[in-house]
Amino acid sequence: MKRFIISAALIFSLAATSTTVAEERVWTRASDGKTVKGEFVKMKDEKTAIIKIGGADREFPVAMLSEADQKFLADQSKPADPAPAAPGDAKAAPAPAAKAAMPTGETIVTLSGVHLCCKDCEAAAIAALDNERLTIANKDKIKIEPDRGEGTIKVTAPSGKDAMDGLKALLQAGFYGKSDHDVVKYADIPERANLPTNTMTLRYLHICCRGCLRDFEKVIKSIDGIDEHNAKEGSSSVVLKGTSFKPMDVMTALREAGFGGSYQ
Repeated sequence: MKRFIISAALIFSLAATSTTVAEERVWTRASDGKTVKGEFVKMKDEKTAIIKIGGADREFPVAMLSEADQKFLADQSKPADPAPAAPGDAKAAPAPAAKAAMPTGETIVTLSGVHLCCKDCEAAAIAALDNERLTIANKDKIKIEPDRGEGTIKVTAPSGKDAMDGLKALLQAGFYGKSDHDVVKYADIPERANLPTNTMTLRYLHICCRGCLRDFEKVIKSIDGIDEHNAKEGSSSVVLKGTSFKPMDVMTALREAGFGGSYQ
């Protein structure tokens, strides 16, 4: 697995040398925002996309791409809408697929694209279950394994519900990642976050060092309308001020950079 990730990183770093191809788009790596132009070819499987770069087909893990890229790939995989039934056609429309149930046995979830820039980040992720604000029934049976080199956190739990408790604890400890599980995953940001505001308070952040602060500030500077913030090393709560910016844009950008937390 590591050999492939190194290869994908090299492709991103050499993006400027790639030959332009038809119907190409810009692809973004979730971990650091690096981009490369390429043409989507097909899905090798549900976790691997084949993208043509410089005339050659390359394999990319879906989990390493940005949320926007992953949505694009998901849209490409959707089956075409069925043709409307002809008048008098007695065939009934197919029933919608049943929602997958929360697993009851041992559940393993891997979050990718998590912001883990130092050993203190890893330690804080491991300690997420000790959050006194949360009631976690089986916290002694939940295992959290961060991998700074890969930018991932593996959660192993006795059941899907317990794994979900682990994910919630990580979010409130300031960590976010794309789940590889169809059921045990973070909910979408609510639509109310699209309402513009002039001030916003971020809570439960993890900004333990200069690296965290640098990456956090990079995210905030990318949002139109934000004029100032009071983040510093050690901050867990940050106030943003500006003119008519959207919490949705802020939370989406923070998640793409691997930061968790919430807002009010």
